[in-house]
Amino acid sequence: MSPRIETQHSREAREQKPQPLLLSIEDCADALGVAQQTVRNWLCTGTVQLPTVKIGGRRMVRTADLLEFVDALGTQRRGQAPATPQPAPAPRRGRPRKAVAGLGGGAK
Repeated sequence: MSPRIETQHSREAREQKPQPLLLSIEDCADALGVAQQTVRNWLCTGTVQLPTVKIGGRRMVRTADLLEFVDALGTQRRGQAPATPQPAPAPRRGRPRKAVAGLGGGAK
């Protein structure tokens, strides 16, 4: 049997790891250079329109969606509004301070 000659291309192909299809919130935060909680806040409030998938109780982001998001960041001009619209403010938590007419169980 003759010795196997290893070329540069075959070595790179073997050493190259396949890119994962899904990234955890931790991986997204590392890739974007922000804290995990920042990514969680963006997703929860809708500040960033980034679709997610829930697998086994873990929130995951498709690698392709994250790359599209990063590409969209590069197309923003300085001083212009962000590409994703800002959501309406979330309703206030807790008991409402005043009753709203026509809503709810007040006595008539």
